[in-house]
Amino acid sequence: GNYDGLGTVRVEELKIASQLLGFSKCHIWNDLQDHPNQPWSPVQVATNLETYILNYLPQQQPPQNQQQEWKALHKIVFLTFDYHGVSGHINHRDTFLGVQYFLSK
Repeated sequence: GNYDGLGTVRVEELKIASQLLGFSKCHIWNDLQDHPNQPWSPVQVATNLETYILNYLPQQQPPQNQQQEWKALHKIVFLTFDYHGVSGHINHRDTFLGVQYFLSK
């Protein structure tokens, strides 16, 4: 979200939206630059998601008697663009496709 130089504004907007939605964490990438005509590899988007999940979520399994509680505390929610993105940005569409690719693996 830094195509118009509003990246820091967009980060704050996402953090506030996450809090309003009741999320305990909000992870925002800055390694892919927003641009209406610059495509992103959906595979790269999926790889970023996988890296985040492997690095930031607890890897240990819960005790047998606490599995339901553990699952409730460790849900993952992806908020992304739809296929058309915002303002026709190609990389917004690619973000959507990357999340779809990740979830299909």
